[in-house]
Amino acid sequence: MADRLPLNLFRRALVLLILFCWTSAAAGREPTSDFLETTVRTLSESGDRSTGSSGVARAGVFIRKMFEDLGLSEVGTHSFSLPVRKHLESTLVLTEAGRSFVIHPLLANAISPQTIPPDGLSGPLFYVGRGELSDFNGKPVEGSIILMELDSGKNWLHAANLGARALIYVDRGPSDRNQFADKNELSPIRFPRFWIPLAQAREIFGSFEALSKGNAGSQKAPTVRLTSRTGWERVPAENIYGLIPGNDPRLREELILVEAFYDSTGYVPDGSPGADEASGIATLLALARFLKENPPGRSVLLVATAGHAQAHAGMRELVWSIRTRSKELREFQKEIQAARDTAGEMLDTLRKAAQGISPDPEIGRQLKTALEDRIKTEVDILTRRLMRLRLRQDAGENQARIKALAEERLELRRLGWRNTLADPPPEVQRIIQEIIPEAIVDYEAVQKDTERQLAEIKSARAFRAVAREGEFAAVVSLHLSSHGDGVGAFNDGW
Repeated sequence: MADRLPLNLFRRALVLLILFCWTSAAAGREPTSDFLETTVRTLSESGDRSTGSSGVARAGVFIRKMFEDLGLSEVGTHSFSLPVRKHLESTLVLTEAGRSFVIHPLLANAISPQTIPPDGLSGPLFYVGRGELSDFNGKPVEGSIILMELDSGKNWLHAANLGARALIYVDRGPSDRNQFADKNELSPIRFPRFWIPLAQAREIFGSFEALSKGNAGSQKAPTVRLTSRTGWERVPAENIYGLIPGNDPRLREELILVEAFYDSTGYVPDGSPGADEASGIATLLALARFLKENPPGRSVLLVATAGHAQAHAGMRELVWSIRTRSKELREFQKEIQAARDTAGEMLDTLRKAAQGISPDPEIGRQLKTALEDRIKTEVDILTRRLMRLRLRQDAGENQARIKALAEERLELRRLGWRNTLADPPPEVQRIIQEIIPEAIVDYEAVQKDTERQLAEIKSARAFRAVAREGEFAAVVSLHLSSHGDGVGAFNDGW
């Protein structure tokens, strides 16, 4: 994709931006195709650039160095964090042959990470082509694993509705991003979907097209087992910015903000180099070089944002840091500092109590406060365990276990009703000592999280100081693509 860059599109976008920013009559050097191609190649060769990946971190280092090498002022990073789905491992096992293969899940469900339990999902495998309803005729779909062409739109819903346990897409490539995007699902349906390239499908299944005849009397469908671990994880992200001061005394106080995202949209873990999505950031860097060589009349703040695929998280954080009132920002920072300090006090109390519980009533009240949330959590855990046991068909055989858990829950509730935990009887002291380690883990997590938030607020305030030096004349976002050659201007959204 990088060897056929839509240079005319880039030039059109740059011309519009230059008209915004530039008041000098001197002719400037146009961005060369070599510069744009080199930038796109460098970014796409960073590997997977989805949010939170090592590839996007390398891309961030590259962009910041470019800003610094070009001599932009106030170069810095605006840090924030956000939740993303992180893939750990996924496997496919051919049960009869005992062969195992690494495969990749399709990150097509916006809510559920679709982790499969450790024992996996098993079932016979059937190939259904593009997955039209007629392709399922004669196949015992319920409880099966479906093999379907990636170029199949939303036909995966047929497999889910007919009772299949999971689905594997075969990608014959080259595939358009729309073939991935049209499979996104917003509802938290539990229907794992995976992706494999054609070469891997041949390696695993051979002439898998023959499996489309998997009705009664035809060749036996192979049995496969799928496992997968994917979960939500909070990851760090950075907006990278640099300023080009205006050279016109009448206009330099007017600020134009130009933004482009530098991460990519990941549909398959570790498979999003984002060459096409590098178009915008390549144009931003070309604009930076042009304006540095041809100083604009107005000041221009260039920002490379992260978190694009997470509902424009970087741009939203950017706007929040600028638009939030100073008083509200100070109050928010004080709240976080107070939460951090409280967590530190609770940790001191808990660590001392772990060495021995004091008979002092005041220290006992402090310990009660430090354990309140953990006591409630433990009660909730026991309540769920009791509910599951009581709903089981063999509940009568578990009466002794049910009684023991109910008594344990009652003791914890009594613990929560006490005014102080000073000098408790031996049985109560045993319960306290059992839950102190978990409470310590809880407050260590709170302390770590508040430190992260304070660092992010500090970073936001540094960016805010740069962005609010002038009055905004315009905010421009570059969302360019090699799939089209249009350039448009919009005000107040679309």
